[in-house]
Amino acid sequence: VAEAFALLLLLVPTGLLVFGDLLGGKDKQYPLEFMCVPLFLWAAFRLGRREAITVVSVLSVVAVWGSYRGYGPFVRPSPNESFLVLQSYTAMWAVVSVALAAVVSEHRQTAELSRALAITDPLTGLANFRRLNEVLTQEIARSSRTGRPFALVFLDLNGLKKINDRYGH
Repeated sequence: VAEAFALLLLLVPTGLLVFGDLLGGKDKQYPLEFMCVPLFLWAAFRLGRREAITVVSVLSVVAVWGSYRGYGPFVRPSPNESFLVLQSYTAMWAVVSVALAAVVSEHRQTAELSRALAITDPLTGLANFRRLNEVLTQEIARSSRTGRPFALVFLDLNGLKKINDRYGH
């Protein structure tokens, strides 16, 4: 939430700088529209699809307002031409932002699934030896840090295979 709020706090002034008259004068032809790129990427990589499209939408409102008043890098002699160029810019960044956010989201889900598969038995869903080693290492470190002892209990059940075969895992 704090990161999304920080992004919003940067988004509005950046939008006003690029598409408003904060620099003063209409005849400056600096490529200021590139200042928005890090904000699009920030939303796509760090926040998600919904937030990425929200960033594009907020910036679009500021851009339309600025273009209507005759400010910004996409102002042309005809208002229709100005809005067509602005619409192309906005649509392109909307598609890129949402696509990047989707890829990042899919990558995160795959990483979480890989981690879950690495520490659990796929058949039973129970923790495996790898997870036991992780927890045991954490508990040894905690015991060393706090000075409190801990105990480990192993149970060996005879005939467990017969029970599993008869009643299932």
